[in-house]
Amino acid sequence: MYGKLSVMLEQAFHYKFGDCIKAVIDRYSVRKFCRSGDVLIGQGCRPDILYFILKGIVMGFYLDESGKEVTKCFASENQFAGTESIFGAKKANFSVICLEDTLCMAIPVDIFSSTPEIRKEFNEILGNVIKPEVLKIENRQRNMFMLSAEERYREFLTSNASIANRIKQSYIASYIGIQPSSLSRIKRNIKK
Repeated sequence: MYGKLSVMLEQAFHYKFGDCIKAVIDRYSVRKFCRSGDVLIGQGCRPDILYFILKGIVMGFYLDESGKEVTKCFASENQFAGTESIFGAKKANFSVICLEDTLCMAIPVDIFSSTPEIRKEFNEILGNVIKPEVLKIENRQRNMFMLSAEERYREFLTSNASIANRIKQSYIASYIGIQPSSLSRIKRNIKK
């Protein structure tokens, strides 16, 4: 059902990889199955694996000083999780947990610096793949400051239509910066 990771990545990101980096990705990536509730990356741990989600949903979240979870992001099919690892983070600033049974490809990030040729190509790929993610982050920050709670929820539904019904409402509420009870009120108002 799933072929070589390099081919899947090229298709997902509409980017043609060089033969050298394709060979390294395909040689060192490992298919990994995780159950719902499994932790891929623990906050404070050294992130050294980049995950490409084949099936399932994962959630990134911070634990604040009181132990409360604050939702940072979601990743699902054809998206990455654990991107802090590619920027050389010594400790993960947030945890990543599987919200569903998840099939992913685990890619050790040290392979991307194994030779100067691979490092150069990876940096080029990174520039092309990261741009859309940076725009997504910028839009989310703008929305948190400029939109009402109902507008943020509607934007979440629009931007995440394929996964919105697969995520607990409490996680969505946290992601858009409101309490679950406020999200329930918003949903009731929308239905009217």
